Amino acid sequence: MAHEVYICYSSKDKVTADAICHTLEENKFKCWIKPRDVGVRHIAEEITDAIRASKIMVLVFSENAKQSNYVNTEVDIAFSSNIPILVFKIDDANLDGGLEFFLENKHWLDAYPNPGPEFKNLVIDVGKLLERPVTDPIINKQTVNKINLNPIYENADKEESKKFLKIFGYMCLAPIIIVLIGLMLHIDDSTGNMLLGGCFIIFIVLPIIYFIIKKIRGKRNGS
Repeated sequence: MAHEVYICYSSKDKVTADAICHTLEENKFKCWIKPRDVGVRHIAEEITDAIRASKIMVLVFSENAKQSNYVNTEVDIAFSSNIPILVFKIDDANLDGGLEFFLENKHWLDAYPNPGPEFKNLVIDVGKLLERPVTDPIINKQTVNKINLNPIYENADKEESKKFLKIFGYMCLAPIIIVLIGLMLHIDDSTGNMLLGGCFIIFIVLPIIYFIIKKIRGKRNGS
């Protein structure tokens, strides 16, 4: 069976590209990906023919992709050949430069910083474009976990934790400020204790619970 999906990516994002290829082919969509499918001819001819023979292109979009001459050329060929392009975004790179013209109005899947759920959406969207709908995508947990080990996502998780700790630190000041205001206004002990207890729950307990729930959901979605 001839391939249906051309996977376009920077060589620096090969882990993600291989995971996408594996996932799509587990769901019965035949992919073309370099270097696996490059034949004996010149690589430029192989790539050009493979793109034009495909029904859709899946682009792994990242800062690496923006800087890749291969990626820019491949997207140009797909665009000129009227081949639908699905964009799988894996970092916080902005859409600008040469690719902006080709991708501004394309369908995007934002897989950063939590790629797990977007693998399912990718399979579903590919199925729609190929007119072979998939209602229950096959997603291999080991494949997605390899993506979660990507430094891109590890760094994003660290940044999210730092952001939470910074906000949490500011919120911890609220009870202290309330106590000081209570002392200045001579609020009685019972009222002061109620205010302090309320601040503790609102500004400390609830954010911690929210953060824990978010972490648990993120791990489940990524599995």
